[in-house]
Amino acid sequence: MRYSLCIVFLLIGVSHSLFGPIGQVISNAGKPINSITNEVSNSVNAATNEVSNTVNSATNHINHISQAVDKFLKDLQAHISNLIRDILMKANELQSAADSLWDNVFSPVFDMLTTGGQSLLSDKFGAIFSIIGRPIGVPENALSEKYVQLLARLKSNIHHLYEQLFLMEKEALVALGNGDHNVEEKIRAFYDKIDAIHKQINEWALETKNELELHAQIVGGDWVNILNQYSQNIDLSTKTIGTLFQQLTHTLMKNILEVVLTVVPNAINIIQNLKEQDLLSFFHL
Repeated sequence: MRYSLCIVFLLIGVSHSLFGPIGQVISNAGKPINSITNEVSNSVNAATNEVSNTVNSATNHINHISQAVDKFLKDLQAHISNLIRDILMKANELQSAADSLWDNVFSPVFDMLTTGGQSLLSDKFGAIFSIIGRPIGVPENALSEKYVQLLARLKSNIHHLYEQLFLMEKEALVALGNGDHNVEEKIRAFYDKIDAIHKQINEWALETKNELELHAQIVGGDWVNILNQYSQNIDLSTKTIGTLFQQLTHTLMKNILEVVLTVVPNAINIIQNLKEQDLLSFFHL
């Protein structure tokens, strides 16, 4: 188990490097915003200069003034449209990031801990690490088939929760792109979701252990030691996955807040108000 924990720490460390690109997918939306802001500012100055110069030329140039203002408004609308398209494009790129993070971190952590630390880490990390001891998989016994079956169900259910988080992220970004600036509602939804995820995973873990115990009674025999080992594996895996879910949720909320800071009026005050309600302690303005 000591080897398992060491590798888990390694995986969690790798998760930080993987969470980074997810953040970059969205925060990169802010890069063109600076240039957009500069372009809009230039358009304003150009339009203002044209208006000022034309007014001095008297009423014959009123049409010219109107054209300059119309051009500025059209340019501004185009810039806003480009910004919205960029946010929506980044939202659509989330799925590939989600798939990579699941395959490289969440899934191998779950597999390793539920098999008692006997599995191989993915070679996607650049090297293959073998845990000292028995080969991959759960040692066969009268309970192992049922254990593997229940673990597959538990992992599938956890993956469903994982996908729901990324769907929430995408929906929040799309809403921001469409002008929905209800930031507090979106942030509180993530807090409610992670609380529900922790509760649900714990319930599933207990349900899995109870089903194993019932199956052991049906099979008959002395399975106390094996059941204890299976229970410890399930508890450790779900606790570690819960920690990863917490980190992921913070990262997804950070992405939303970075976009909020670029597109929502008075964003800093809104975020500061949330922090005063003991939310967003992980986010630094």
